Amino acid sequence: MDEAPKEPQNIYDDPDFFAGYSTLDRFGGGWERAGERADLLGLG
Repeated sequence: MDEAPKEPQNIYDDPDFFAGYSTLDRFGGGWERAGERADLLGLG
């Protein structure tokens, strides 16, 4: 059986993406500086 290379199951499984993502300032700048703040507030 010929198997194709496995694609990442989600974006976090991509080593290049995760390497950059993991360097983001997540909580040190507080809630006001969180990159996803606007998106999360938009859910409410």
